[in-house]
Amino acid sequence: MKRLFLIGVVVACAMLSYAQHGRLNGNEMCWWYDKPATKYWEGLPVATGRFAAMIGGKTGEEDIVFNDETLWSGGPYDPNNLDGPQILANVRKLILEKNYVEANEEAMKLNSMPTSVQHYQPMGILTISFDDDRRDSVSNYKRKLSMDSAVVTITYKENGVNFKREIFASYPDQVIVVHLTADKPGSIDIKAGFGSLRPSAQKKIVDGDLVMNGTNNAALRWSARLKSIVDGGTVTYGKEGDVIQINRADSVTLLLAGATSWKSWNDVSANEKARCDQYIAKAANYKYTELERRHLRDYMPLFASCKLDLGGGAAGLLTTTERMEKIKAGVADPLYIAQYFQYGRYLMLAGAREGTLAFNNHNMWLDNMEGRWQGRWTLNINLEECYWPVESTNLARLNESLLLFTEELAQAGRRTARELYNCRGWVAHHGTDIWFNTAPTDRNREATIWPMGGAWLMQQLYDHFQYDPDKKYLERIYPLLKGSSEFFLDYLIADPGTGYLVTCPSTSPENSFVAADGKPAAVTMGSTMDNELLRNLFGHTISAARILGKDRGLCAELENASKRLPPFRIGKFGQLQEWMEDVQETDTGHRHISHLFASYPDDAITLRKTPGLAEAVRVVLGRR
Repeated sequence: MKRLFLIGVVVACAMLSYAQHGRLNGNEMCWWYDKPATKYWEGLPVATGRFAAMIGGKTGEEDIVFNDETLWSGGPYDPNNLDGPQILANVRKLILEKNYVEANEEAMKLNSMPTSVQHYQPMGILTISFDDDRRDSVSNYKRKLSMDSAVVTITYKENGVNFKREIFASYPDQVIVVHLTADKPGSIDIKAGFGSLRPSAQKKIVDGDLVMNGTNNAALRWSARLKSIVDGGTVTYGKEGDVIQINRADSVTLLLAGATSWKSWNDVSANEKARCDQYIAKAANYKYTELERRHLRDYMPLFASCKLDLGGGAAGLLTTTERMEKIKAGVADPLYIAQYFQYGRYLMLAGAREGTLAFNNHNMWLDNMEGRWQGRWTLNINLEECYWPVESTNLARLNESLLLFTEELAQAGRRTARELYNCRGWVAHHGTDIWFNTAPTDRNREATIWPMGGAWLMQQLYDHFQYDPDKKYLERIYPLLKGSSEFFLDYLIADPGTGYLVTCPSTSPENSFVAADGKPAAVTMGSTMDNELLRNLFGHTISAARILGKDRGLCAELENASKRLPPFRIGKFGQLQEWMEDVQETDTGHRHISHLFASYPDDAITLRKTPGLAEAVRVVLGRR
């Protein structure tokens, strides 16, 4: 009861704060502007955890690009080269001969087919045209994203009428809600229509709703639906059946939903139309005020669970653009730092919730068909670091999205482990897509040959258990820990020169070194980061097995293997070595510091436990 009472107090305070959100106060966690966005990335993002939109805030014609996290190019495919085991043997022979340049070339034959992952892509564009707009008649314009409430608000005065738009993405109802009001009855005149970058898109009116269906020109189907709920005025439809026209309304609520036929990494049998229709039907049962209340009750306690106050509230009275210009000029803005911190939490809540896939830092919000790095999930730090703040900033429930993602990844990764490496367990490399390509990709010397993606994800998933030691959760992640560990028990080989067990081939993302012949090389064996990840993985697997009373024989194997991993080494500059040999980096100032994993996010190296190694870490940071 005490817990419920406290939750109720948080919700009540949050709702009171939201009720006053039209008034600007300096300490509010928000970004605000006095102009519409002029390009896509100047927009304000909203999302339900899986369904996303970018809000630009134009007063004449608003284009809202919307995305579903599962809409990608292609379909289920097997990316693995079935000649992998023989190629692997060839690569290892070259590495043991220290012929690193040729090993690089041979290792590229392990690359995925096709070379890179598929592309994340946008679903459609909701265009809202506002009749009789004249730019010179618009005044008092304000566009704001309130992180406290996850609501975008756009207000302006035009022709003597004060207009207001409120947009939010509801996790409980899985729709994006656009609410239009004015302070003069009968003032809202709009046309709402769908557009798409996809030639397959087909639009029609169904039961008064605008529906758009299509495919990705391969295996995946998708559907979008828009419902209008109008107070006053009239509703008509365009001659082509692809536009909803509303005239002289007092208020309008638009409900936007989207879905695909994606079901899992190898299954596209879901009914996308039924999914989409169910989202709209459920949301339409509620009046706007109740939709808003359901959204706020879900979101606001989560966001309010962590606060950071650095002062400097007066700066918040300036637009975000003005503040950024001042920061560039050297003016301190501690409030901006606190807001930026909270913006990270806001984006995580928008892009990763229970029942969704993991947050995609390379384009959950996207307005083109290519995406940065194909819009992939990148596993050699990008995805993991997105989840670093989740436990420590009171968003632990978001871990569920990473776990669902990793469970899909592990299923596909078992096939890659078997076909490409002839190993047990499961493996993942540096990037993947909605079809969970777990093979090496991109034919990139410094990044492709890195089978450590799964091991790093397990560090984050075990971290959640350490914050909340729930044995049921541990039972769920144990097969993932065990499978990843089994892969590496098979993948490790003994270095003839030292006797150490080493990963081979191995790289240190995404750096390279100067080989003995003066040429750049990246593929080698036993890179420091690999050893750090394996100590972490093996240790957590052993701990989990003992807590659960399982696999004593596996624990003994893992303990023995851990003892035979190469130790930390300090190089000629006093730095923690990145590779087994003290070689020269091709780029001393490289952006990645992969071999410092042991100091963060792991804690194998700390000032108290290992002061000498901590000093070697400091030297690395100084040189970088």
